[in-house]
Amino acid sequence: MLFRLAVLGDKYSSNVFALTPKTTSTTRWNAKYQSMRAIYESLDEVVQALNTITNDDASFDSESRQEARSINTSITTFNFMTYLVFMKNLMAMTNSITIQFQAE
Repeated sequence: MLFRLAVLGDKYSSNVFALTPKTTSTTRWNAKYQSMRAIYESLDEVVQALNTITNDDASFDSESRQEARSINTSITTFNFMTYLVFMKNLMAMTNSITIQFQAE
Protein backbone atom coordinates (compact mmCIF):
# COMPACT_ATOMS: atom_id res chain seq x y z
CA MET A 1 0.00 0.00 0.00
CA LEU A 2 2.78 2.44 0.86
CA PHE A 3 4.53 1.74 -2.44
CA ARG A 4 1.30 2.49 -4.32
CA LEU A 5 1.11 5.85 -2.53
CA ALA A 6 4.74 6.51 -3.46
CA VAL A 7 3.84 6.13 -7.15
CA LEU A 8 1.06 8.69 -6.73
CA GLY A 9 3.48 10.98 -4.89
CA ASP A 10 5.89 10.78 -7.82
CA LYS A 11 3.14 11.79 -10.23
CA TYR A 12 2.12 14.69 -7.99
CA SER A 13 5.68 15.97 -7.70
CA SER A 14 5.86 16.34 -11.47
CA ASN A 15 2.98 18.86 -11.40
CA VAL A 16 3.46 21.92 -9.21
CA PHE A 17 -0.26 22.68 -9.36
CA ALA A 18 -1.42 19.24 -8.21
CA LEU A 19 -3.31 19.04 -4.94
CA THR A 20 -2.91 16.11 -2.58
CA PRO A 21 -6.12 14.17 -1.85
CA LYS A 22 -7.12 14.28 1.79
CA THR A 23 -8.93 11.71 3.86
CA THR A 24 -12.67 12.21 4.14
CA SER A 25 -12.84 10.63 7.59
CA THR A 26 -13.32 13.99 9.28
CA THR A 27 -16.86 15.26 9.55
CA ARG A 28 -16.08 18.82 8.54
CA TRP A 29 -17.59 19.87 5.23
CA ASN A 30 -14.47 21.83 4.41
CA ALA A 31 -12.38 18.63 4.51
CA LYS A 32 -14.83 16.89 2.17
CA TYR A 33 -14.72 19.81 -0.26
CA GLN A 34 -10.90 19.95 -0.19
CA SER A 35 -10.73 16.22 -0.89
CA MET A 36 -13.17 16.49 -3.81
CA ARG A 37 -11.28 19.47 -5.21
CA ALA A 38 -7.94 17.65 -4.95
CA ILE A 39 -9.25 14.71 -6.98
CA TYR A 40 -10.85 17.06 -9.52
CA GLU A 41 -7.69 19.12 -10.05
CA SER A 42 -5.26 16.18 -9.96
CA LEU A 43 -7.20 13.58 -11.92
CA ASP A 44 -4.47 13.31 -14.59
CA GLU A 45 -1.84 12.44 -11.98
CA VAL A 46 -4.15 9.86 -10.37
CA VAL A 47 -4.77 8.21 -13.76
CA GLN A 48 -1.02 8.23 -14.53
CA ALA A 49 -0.26 6.61 -11.16
CA LEU A 50 -2.91 3.94 -11.78
CA ASN A 51 -1.46 3.27 -15.24
CA THR A 52 2.01 2.93 -13.73
CA ILE A 53 0.75 0.41 -11.16
CA THR A 54 -1.22 -1.50 -13.83
CA ASN A 55 1.78 -1.86 -16.13
CA ASP A 56 4.53 -2.56 -13.56
CA ASP A 57 4.73 -6.34 -13.18
CA ALA A 58 7.98 -6.24 -11.24
CA SER A 59 6.92 -3.97 -8.39
CA PHE A 60 3.25 -4.87 -7.88
CA ASP A 61 1.41 -8.14 -7.36
CA SER A 62 -1.46 -9.16 -9.63
CA GLU A 63 -4.11 -8.14 -7.08
CA SER A 64 -2.75 -4.58 -6.87
CA ARG A 65 -2.49 -4.33 -10.65
CA GLN A 66 -6.06 -5.62 -11.09
CA GLU A 67 -7.38 -3.18 -8.47
CA ALA A 68 -5.58 -0.27 -10.17
CA ARG A 69 -6.95 -1.36 -13.56
CA SER A 70 -10.48 -1.54 -12.15
CA ILE A 71 -10.28 1.89 -10.51
CA ASN A 72 -8.76 3.39 -13.66
CA THR A 73 -11.56 1.96 -15.79
CA SER A 74 -14.17 3.38 -13.41
CA ILE A 75 -12.78 6.90 -13.06
CA THR A 76 -12.22 7.45 -16.78
CA THR A 77 -15.89 7.05 -17.65
CA PHE A 78 -18.15 9.90 -18.72
CA ASN A 79 -20.47 9.27 -15.76
CA PHE A 80 -17.66 9.57 -13.21
CA MET A 81 -16.37 12.78 -14.78
CA THR A 82 -19.87 14.26 -14.84
CA TYR A 83 -20.54 13.33 -11.21
CA LEU A 84 -17.13 14.65 -10.18
CA VAL A 85 -17.74 18.06 -11.78
CA PHE A 86 -21.26 18.23 -10.35
CA MET A 87 -20.19 17.24 -6.83
CA LYS A 88 -17.19 19.59 -6.85
CA ASN A 89 -19.41 22.51 -7.78
CA LEU A 90 -22.07 21.53 -5.24
CA MET A 91 -19.48 21.07 -2.50
CA ALA A 92 -17.91 24.44 -3.38
CA MET A 93 -21.26 26.16 -2.78
CA THR A 94 -21.85 24.17 0.41
CA ASN A 95 -18.35 25.01 1.62
CA SER A 96 -18.91 28.74 1.04
CA ILE A 97 -22.16 28.67 2.96
CA THR A 98 -20.60 26.67 5.80
CA ILE A 99 -17.70 29.12 6.10
CA GLN A 100 -20.15 32.03 6.26
CA PHE A 101 -22.21 30.35 8.98
CA GLN A 102 -19.12 29.52 11.03
CA ALA A 103 -17.75 33.06 10.88
CA GLU A 104 -18.05 35.17 14.00
